[in-house]
Amino acid sequence: ARRSNAPTATLDLLDAGCGSGSYLSALKDDVGSAVGLEFNEKMIEKASEKLPGVEITQGTVTDLPFADGSFDCVLTTQVLHHLQRDGIDDFSNVATAASEVFRCLRPGGAWIVQTQTPEQRE
Repeated sequence: ARRSNAPTATLDLLDAGCGSGSYLSALKDDVGSAVGLEFNEKMIEKASEKLPGVEITQGTVTDLPFADGSFDCVLTTQVLHHLQRDGIDDFSNVATAASEVFRCLRPGGAWIVQTQTPEQRE
């Protein structure tokens, strides 16, 4: 796949699993547009308070409520390890999330993944 070389200031960013908005807060002024997605209502409240004017949408990375090709970059920070199925370590939901992320990425877009190690989970 060919990677986009568009200037950062023109990129449309989705922070999928944005939590309280810490990463969005750090990145919002460096990209063209920033959108947050969060499942937890209390975290949405915190992110909305921290980031007035930034769209924070309720939803899940396994069923993204965005059109195909909506973003140049999707960020998932400390999200994938929460995608257990039925409370057990069956992470087939990660494949569903990956499919959704790639659906929402534009050609040449990037998915930035940061997660924890098994040691951090314990």
